[in-house]
Amino acid sequence: MCYKDLMRDRNDANRAGIKAYEAWQSNVVDCLCLEMGFDNKEVMNDAFERAYEICFYMSHDGFVDADDVYEVVDEFIEFYKEVMK
Repeated sequence: MCYKDLMRDRNDANRAGIKAYEAWQSNVVDCLCLEMGFDNKEVMNDAFERAYEICFYMSHDGFVDADDVYEVVDEFIEFYKEVMK
């Protein structure tokens, strides 16, 4: 399953309860690490959570665009890589 598919499944995971949501987020983090070639899942998890919160806060209707979240995560990871050099 790719990142976009996982983001479409967010509402289902959220409705299914905390365990399902945590499993969903873990899958998203794994997928993002794979797609971005990044191996620190702890940092990716934090980046994803913060990116999602930022995009939710910036949305006018509560709809979070998966592409926007991906872009924010990508920018954070690139910044992280530069700082860690």
